[in-house]
Amino acid sequence: MKIKVCGMRDSNNIKAVTALGVDMIGYSFYQSSPRYVSMISSRAGIIPDYADTDDIRLRKSGAGDCVVRPFLKVGVFKDDMPQSILTRVVNYSLDCIQLDGEESSVMIDNLRRTLCPDIVDDITIIKTIRISDAADVNLWRRYKNADMFLFKLSRDDSDKSFFLDELNAYDGDAPFLVAGGFCEKDAEWIKTLKHPKFEGVSVSTGFEKELALKDTDALERFVIQLKGNNIFRDE
Repeated sequence: MKIKVCGMRDSNNIKAVTALGVDMIGYSFYQSSPRYVSMISSRAGIIPDYADTDDIRLRKSGAGDCVVRPFLKVGVFKDDMPQSILTRVVNYSLDCIQLDGEESSVMIDNLRRTLCPDIVDDITIIKTIRISDAADVNLWRRYKNADMFLFKLSRDDSDKSFFLDELNAYDGDAPFLVAGGFCEKDAEWIKTLKHPKFEGVSVSTGFEKELALKDTDALERFVIQLKGNNIFRDE
């Protein structure tokens, strides 16, 4: 199961979170977000310059072996200008573009054609779809050219059982992540998701101890619950 941690911008916190074996780190590039990452000098000392945590993680297993732990950098945009998105893909070496607004399928095609292969070899485009009932899930049909979907639960309800029925309405080919203010206690419920295209979860505010700073202890327990105990801290 993939775990994406979004809303990050502190170098040391990013290092600590990526060391847990998460799969994706999300940076918010829309100004209305309180976790907004502004354009910075490439030598500013914060992302994307965070030392040896970039892209490849080498961790020690209990047997002393080394395993590779890759993670992907996701830029989160909302109704942004294409040129702004392209600039951040280059400046932050993004692996994925997450579109959180009302972007069209035409924009997805244009972004891909502009970026690949002249600027980057490949890019994964994730389209966010906010759902409050099963009908909303079918909005994916507008974006058949997306590589992945993020189905974001828009209802504030401690009983998430209804979410299962809504997700079962999805019949597309692209994999999807789910989001919905998840926190550590939601791990057991997340493990009940059995849809064949379900690939993982996106978390953010449910693990914050301060704005844009994640609680690594809580995240570690969450990762262990979803992935098992084969994660390792630096010695």
